[in-house]
Amino acid sequence: MVWVQVLLGGVSLLLAFVTIVPVSLGFLFWIFRKSIFGQLNAEAKEEVAKQVEEHIKPIIDTEIQAQISTLIEKKLSQRVREFEAAVPASTQEIPSPEKLSQIEELRRRIEDLQDLMPMMMMPSAEYYFKQGNAFYFEKQYEEAIASYDKAIELKPDYFEAWFNRGVALNYPKRHEEAIASYDKAIELKPDCLEAWSNRGAALIYLNRYEEAIASCDKALELKPDFSRAWYNKACGYALQKKVEEAFHALKKAIELDSTWLEEAKTESDFDNVRHDERFQQLLNG
Repeated sequence: MVWVQVLLGGVSLLLAFVTIVPVSLGFLFWIFRKSIFGQLNAEAKEEVAKQVEEHIKPIIDTEIQAQISTLIEKKLSQRVREFEAAVPASTQEIPSPEKLSQIEELRRRIEDLQDLMPMMMMPSAEYYFKQGNAFYFEKQYEEAIASYDKAIELKPDYFEAWFNRGVALNYPKRHEEAIASYDKAIELKPDCLEAWSNRGAALIYLNRYEEAIASCDKALELKPDFSRAWYNKACGYALQKKVEEAFHALKKAIELDSTWLEEAKTESDFDNVRHDERFQQLLNG
């Protein structure tokens, strides 16, 4: 070590001076003592710094990281709770523009927190289901479908996720997949009249009209006054140019819910029967 060399050099120097200048003995001892302790002090500081770097600093860093993770996790959990409370549980319930703005802001904040700590995800089926709904309301349908897929992966019997996935799949013109989703939803909940009716609408897009009408009839067996199923049946009949059946089905839908009247006025599915006098009278109120 360096200090040993200093010690030997100091001893040699001391012996030389003792033989030449005895009166300087006390002064030489003071210099010798100061040089050795100074070197030892420097080496001690270096050793302490090394120990801190190797052992203490990682512990401190780990504790700080743990505290930061805990804070982010608490904030993330709070944001998720707010998010889940804000997002409707079904795509059938359309939130107001103000609510949509709140949902989008909460979703953005959750993503920001997850970006800070990538390992801190919220892998619950319910969270991904709500996330899917948020994407759906923002008309980001592919993202919505991906979120519903994650929810189903975690909870294969998640009826609501299968149903909402079917709804979202109708928008990228993926109707075969939508029907498969509705089939799974019906398997899990056979009395879901919305699934039967929506399945009928998807079948109409694929020109499978008889199957579509049969699916709507399943919904009407569960609830005879379900206006949406009557409206979808009317569309199916109209596309087959079955004027009589289309007229009666649409008339029933409007009697049950007058809002279908405005819908029917611009519905292209009725173009084949719009010329009929009874249709014109019905659509003119």
